Amino acid sequence: MKKTTLLLTVIAVFAAWNCSGDAKKKETTLSLAQESFQLSMPGMAKEVTTYMETKGVAETVVYCQSFSPEYMSGKEKELIKLFAEKHNLQAVSIGRASLKTRNSSNTPDETQKQILDAWAQSEQAGTKASPTVVGKGKEYTAMIPIRIAGEACLKCHGPADTLDEEVKTILAETYPQDKAVGYSLGELRGAFYFKALYR
Repeated sequence: MKKTTLLLTVIAVFAAWNCSGDAKKKETTLSLAQESFQLSMPGMAKEVTTYMETKGVAETVVYCQSFSPEYMSGKEKELIKLFAEKHNLQAVSIGRASLKTRNSSNTPDETQKQILDAWAQSEQAGTKASPTVVGKGKEYTAMIPIRIAGEACLKCHGPADTLDEEVKTILAETYPQDKAVGYSLGELRGAFYFKALYR
């Protein structure tokens, strides 16, 4: 009887410690995601906006096809160097995901899709999506909502009937499976994600 009680106590203590560890990693992952968002997205937005102002919307659509993946890849390498040792991370993966993709590389995985679906339901019910983190053990994913923030975004993401004809043509040629139109100002576009693999 005493052995059974001791065993149950050990199991309970281990479970409590494990839950506490998961909670701490979730907190850390969300904090790192928010820091990564600030280190990545404003720079990307500024670069795209500047290019659009000098080259025009149609050329920017083509430019983004190669610029965006390269930019995010470079930031990912910077972030793993910045965070790895301090937070005992083995790997970091960042990017953007949406239910309405333009670039197929932004197709959400199953975990990301579940969060995006939940956000979509919340938005329909009148509750704005908020940063979310899920995971357990060594792997965690944090997601931060991205919205259509300005009029410039609508020049290639707005309602199809409002897009410039040249932009429509370029989109059809560059992204034949494009779903990323029909948005309005302030609408949820997708998410910035931060995936962390702890050692």
